Amino acid sequence: PVNELETTQKNHRVVVSIGNDCQSVTVGASTKKSKSFQFDHVFPPNTSQDAVFKYTALPLVDQVMAGYNCTLFAYGQTGSGKTYTMEGLIENGRGDGTHEGLIPRMVRTIFDRIYNGNNIDVEYTLRVSFVEIYNEKLRDLLQPNGAELKIRDKQSGPTGVYIENVHSPFVGSPEEVFDHLGNGHVNRSVAS
Repeated sequence: PVNELETTQKNHRVVVSIGNDCQSVTVGASTKKSKSFQFDHVFPPNTSQDAVFKYTALPLVDQVMAGYNCTLFAYGQTGSGKTYTMEGLIENGRGDGTHEGLIPRMVRTIFDRIYNGNNIDVEYTLRVSFVEIYNEKLRDLLQPNGAELKIRDKQSGPTGVYIENVHSPFVGSPEEVFDHLGNGHVNRSVAS
């Protein structure tokens, strides 16, 4: 989206446009030099966090609650909005949640479904991990001085792909998850 400085300066040009079908992006200021790219879905800049959640993350919550492991992965250059999309502003009961990102919305939805679900015969075990890939190296943000992390693929049994040596403490509430995320956040790598 156009930022405040660009809005005040009247000489900015839009060089990226999203197709009306929300499945294409055209890059280039002139039609002669523009290039279009196709995607499954593209969110316009004015899309709410709730709309992004319902389209991308809520189906994953449904799968998690059905017993599947799921991963939501954000990739992009520095400053492209990954942190805002994934975390937003975690309000912890202060505010209406409008600016909360995908992670807090997923966490709240999972705990709401556990607390308010009909299935009393099911026991849930929840753990949280916080891992960063930076310069092609895995880092455990909850235990930054721990053992080296390695991606493994267990060929037999229920594990499948996993991260060896990752710290993943048990959690019993959204607030515990957010506390761990806050602690891990201070260990993130920040480009200069």
